[in-house]
Amino acid sequence: AGQLGDGSHPYQDYYARHMRALPAPMVLDPPPARGARVVKVACGDECSLVLFDDGSVYGCGSNKYNQLGQMHDFGAFYAVNLTRFWAAHMTDPRLAQVAAGERHCVGLTFDGKVVGWGGNDFGQLGVGHVRVMPLPVDLLPLARMARSCPALQAA
Repeated sequence: AGQLGDGSHPYQDYYARHMRALPAPMVLDPPPARGARVVKVACGDECSLVLFDDGSVYGCGSNKYNQLGQMHDFGAFYAVNLTRFWAAHMTDPRLAQVAAGERHCVGLTFDGKVVGWGGNDFGQLGVGHVRVMPLPVDLLPLARMARSCPALQAA
């Protein structure tokens, strides 16, 4: 599904790609800022995320459940800059941490918000419904209420 991010088509020479003895370089489009360093790689069921020290996030693979955080359902065979896309929808799209699940992904913003995007068919994003979330949304608005609610503080 493109989660290797090497630009190859998922069904082209399937066994040669999936049974590699040597790693292939990931294609980043556009290239990250000069000097940016990878600080984390998160691999989900059908997608991969790469986090750089400047907070930019690249993603590749399937986007069937919007786990790449883009508003379409086709995947990326090379790693695309998700932060650049999110900039039109978020005040500060940079992330400090990322994690990838089977159909969804989550991240931690630099100001401490937990955001999530992607599949939500089992309520895994915890937003009170089961609709797909194509863009990062704040997952823990209750965390801010916890200061005034003893029951939430105990949890």
